[in-house]
Amino acid sequence: MKKWIRYTLYILAALFLLVMGWIYLFLNGNPVHIYQLEKQMKEQLLEQNYKESEISSIEGAYFFKFSTYSVYVKFKDEPGRFCSVR
Repeated sequence: MKKWIRYTLYILAALFLLVMGWIYLFLNGNPVHIYQLEKQMKEQLLEQNYKESEISSIEGAYFFKFSTYSVYVKFKDEPGRFCSVR
């Protein structure tokens, strides 16, 4: 295989990976930012005198339609209800 064909294939593969990564970030948001929001929410709840044993789960989400991040908190004493913070 000639060198220019090989280099062209490498460039096309790199461009494909970059475009796919951009699409992933556009649709799912930045995973590091979501992790930081979850961590900040946990710290805030603990400062407000909630016990860690009262919290069932904390999940971050990104909505690409509105370009917003949200955090959902589920408490153990209210299993069917989520509290949302944007």
